[in-house]
Amino acid sequence: MKINIFGAGTWGLAIANYLASRENTIHIFYRISSKSGFNPNTYKHKHLQSFTLNKNVKISSNIKDFNLDYLNIIAVPSHSINSIMKLIYKKDSQYLLLSKGFDH
Repeated sequence: MKINIFGAGTWGLAIANYLASRENTIHIFYRISSKSGFNPNTYKHKHLQSFTLNKNVKISSNIKDFNLDYLNIIAVPSHSINSIMKLIYKKDSQYLLLSKGFDH
């Protein structure tokens, strides 16, 4: 199965690795931000230094690289769901929310 994951934090990367280990092809979207702990050059997160991503995981910050007809997993904090959905919403696409926290 081909799956998009929006969010390259510790939660998104862990889910991506698990799903990739089950022979799925995973494509992760990350935002370029000074707050982000993810380094796209090393494929490492500052809180997961010994963590190695599965070879079936691809990473991009370009939303045009994603086929939204695949399953779309949203793994960002609750306060970021709205901004991500504005970027990726497509009628009749499938979405799975794995967010945590509250949006005030």
